[in-house]
Amino acid sequence: MYITNFRGYESRTEISFENLTVLIGKNDAGKSTILDALDIFLNGKRPDPSDINVHSGDNETVTIECVFEPGSDSVVIDSIAQTTLASEHLLRADGMLHISYIYKPISTKASDTKYIFCNHFTRDDLASLYTQSITELKKVAESHNINTTNKTSKPALRKDIRDFFNSEKKEENYIPIKNENKDIYSSIENLLPEFVVFRTDRDSTDQDGEVQNPMKAIIKEVLSESESEISSLVEKITKKTEELTNATLEYAKSMLPEIADGLQAICPPPKLDSAFKFGIEDSRGVSINKRGSGVRRLVLFSFFQAAAERARKDSDRHIIYAIEEPETSQHPNIQEIFAQSIIRLSESKNRQMIATTHIPALACLMPINSIRYISQIDGTLTVENASTEAVIQKVVDTLGVTPNPSHPNLLIFLEGESDRKILERLSEIASYDNPRIKSLSELPVAFVITGGSNLIHWVQNGYLKKLNLKEFHLYDGDKVEYKDAIQKITSKGHLGATTSKREIENYLPIEKIQLHYQNQGQKVTLRKMSGEEDVPMVIVKALCDACGVNLPTDEKKLSKKISHVKRQLCSEEFLSLLDATDFKECDADGEISGWLETITKEAGIPGSRVAVVKISEESSVPKQS
Repeated sequence: MYITNFRGYESRTEISFENLTVLIGKNDAGKSTILDALDIFLNGKRPDPSDINVHSGDNETVTIECVFEPGSDSVVIDSIAQTTLASEHLLRADGMLHISYIYKPISTKASDTKYIFCNHFTRDDLASLYTQSITELKKVAESHNINTTNKTSKPALRKDIRDFFNSEKKEENYIPIKNENKDIYSSIENLLPEFVVFRTDRDSTDQDGEVQNPMKAIIKEVLSESESEISSLVEKITKKTEELTNATLEYAKSMLPEIADGLQAICPPPKLDSAFKFGIEDSRGVSINKRGSGVRRLVLFSFFQAAAERARKDSDRHIIYAIEEPETSQHPNIQEIFAQSIIRLSESKNRQMIATTHIPALACLMPINSIRYISQIDGTLTVENASTEAVIQKVVDTLGVTPNPSHPNLLIFLEGESDRKILERLSEIASYDNPRIKSLSELPVAFVITGGSNLIHWVQNGYLKKLNLKEFHLYDGDKVEYKDAIQKITSKGHLGATTSKREIENYLPIEKIQLHYQNQGQKVTLRKMSGEEDVPMVIVKALCDACGVNLPTDEKKLSKKISHVKRQLCSEEFLSLLDATDFKECDADGEISGWLETITKEAGIPGSRVAVVKISEESSVPKQS
């Protein structure tokens, strides 16, 4: 996303988004402005004249640009003919859909302009193909002796012409959306995600704020599920009403033509989502807006939990949920439940989450790669990704994050959070039948995650490293450097191992992985895999095959799919499927039991609950003899 001349963002400012994005900064830093810009762009609103940057001078425009991953959905831009954005050359060179909207807040909406930034032919006659009729397109084809596959389809004619001129120069440029090609943008709009924003620190009544917004979001979802039936009904009502209205006007014209002439029926599209008003009250009939703010916010938190569950079962519609400054006075347990709910929701297909905060309670529970830090640098409002130690330290200093004191007996070093979750679940199962193994959640141990991490893990890591405790390292067996590292670690008196298989996901039972995806409505067939295979990649390929789509060639898109699979394999839903029989299969040669017995022995008597610190994102450890 790019914002220019909108409130505090004077120069063109880029904001990148993940499936989960947390905007962090001091009060009035510009966090809400980003949400408002998305609300304007995706919900058809307009900026006010007061939204123009105060240092803009003569520039009276506000520019908001959004970039989307288009997927493989087909669009209809010529009546009923199906086509794709890629075949119409409406995407950037990197395959992304880039839409720019230039607003003139001091003027009417008619003065606003839309553009699509795409990689297109530089020749004017090829750039204008969108606006040409079938007759005009056929003339272009005939003038160049182009063989055409279908002379009755504009998309087919355009494709034949473009294929013929494929060697012509192309470059990325802004194509304006004007009256003659406005149908293109109308079709593209149908592919854009819904955007729902919750402003929890604003005034709250039963008809607004935390209570009404979840209700509105639910209504939108229900309406979208019945979109075809509703459209058919609206069309029927509109047609019948127009017939009756026009018949009435004909009588009026026959009686007073000088007055009635020119009158016509106008039927703007109905806003059905505002036709339904729902509220919530308790068993005594007391409206929830008369209850405390904690109760109202509990409704909001519960909404996200329910939304996460719905998304797991039905995720056809792409929805972006944004929440501004979640309540800080909730009980810590509620905060953690809420954080996990929005993380789960962000991991669902076709769901994104955006949150803003200036306090550590929520931020500490969020993955570091989700954090965007907003601050002034040399007088310019800047949005930085928390991808370097320097930026992370700025976030920590701004929020005032401090480590939680803990007194572990043993530090367990793993590559990723997924390793921790899987190892904890396996230890829990193993502890039922093996008296030499305790559940890791009950042992006085602390995890140091050596890959991407949550913010609190990053802080905690620096604290734990100073405690000079005994260490147990478990790393993937697919890299020689890890084995060399383990030798150095053990030479210093610590414990460590590398997995005999590629990584910890290779130990998971294929039958349960397949069952997990089937429970989500994805009919994927998985084969047995060797210990050296890349399990997440094999699953991604199987999922693509099941959906009838090709494996992404773009490295970033492929990496996202692999990361999503890894999150699924350490999710609560999947891990809860594992039982004692699965553990015996995972641990056929006693390797996992060896790790867990060593950890239990070195950690000593079970004490305080496990602490977690985060530093990679995929690993484990071999048993110590």
